[in-house]
Amino acid sequence: MKVWFIIAVVVMTAGYPTEQQQQGTREHQEVRKQAKQVPPPPLVVQPPAPVPQPATQVKQYSRNNDPEDIWYEAVSPGTWPNWAVVIAALAAVLVAVRTLREMKDQAQATRLAAEAARDSVRLQGVAMQQWLVIEGWTTSYDDRDNSIKITARVKNPTALPLIILGHEDRVGGLSFAYTSNRVLAPNDHFLVEFQTDPLSEEARRGYLGLGTSVFVSVIVNYRDCFKVIKSQEFKGLLKCWRGGTAFTEFSGRQQNQ
Repeated sequence: MKVWFIIAVVVMTAGYPTEQQQQGTREHQEVRKQAKQVPPPPLVVQPPAPVPQPATQVKQYSRNNDPEDIWYEAVSPGTWPNWAVVIAALAAVLVAVRTLREMKDQAQATRLAAEAARDSVRLQGVAMQQWLVIEGWTTSYDDRDNSIKITARVKNPTALPLIILGHEDRVGGLSFAYTSNRVLAPNDHFLVEFQTDPLSEEARRGYLGLGTSVFVSVIVNYRDCFKVIKSQEFKGLLKCWRGGTAFTEFSGRQQNQ
């Protein structure tokens, strides 16, 4: 019985806290209360650390570098895009030069063609121009009127026909006008005939002897193939004698009307 009593006292003594333990327990409880009252610190999110990039190493060349290394770097795969740009630029320059040369050749060919066309038109215009000539002068003495009868041929030497509208014949102080509307074919002619005033005795002896001279003029009006009315004058000094005639022309002037 005493033994059990002693054991119970020992157990109760061991289970009851000492004064120091109780004080420590109270301090622990105070700390826990303060810990509950103090709010927790805010959560700070740290940004991820940057991933280190490999540094590009630029190799500086100097005059003492190896030329083979320089050429190797110049044609390395990293420079191929630059070479492609250079080649494309050179090709564009060559194409531009060739195009300019072709344009220059075309411009020259066009200029030569235009000149040839202009010359052709000019030659055609010259070929289609029309004019008249006078030839075949003859004279004869008319005993009845004591005058000299004069005859000449007005010819169309061109390759196209024209229309004779009329002509005026002058000799000395006399004038003879004629109107017509005849077509004069190429290389065809018509006659003009007129005569002088009665000759003086000196002029008659001169015609029958060494000859005499008279001033004559023939003005012919005609319409060419372009329907342009033109006037052509033939004038000169006609020396005539019984055995022949010589005409010295002053002008064969042609005028457009």
